[in-house]
Amino acid sequence: MQIEDEIDRLTDEMERNHIQRLSLGICKPEAGTEYISLAQNSERVADHLINVAKTIRELK
Repeated sequence: MQIEDEIDRLTDEMERNHIQRLSLGICKPEAGTEYISLAQNSERVADHLINVAKTIRELK
């Protein structure tokens, strides 16, 4: 659970940082949708990997 919480925290931080970059004009909105999508997909992949690890642990 600690790893999952940390991944969620990092994803939220990535989104906040991106919004800040947008507001400062450092980043363009077009890139934003892709960036946020990649961050969320990375979180989803991590969640799947955690589930796989839990299943392997239960099978042992």
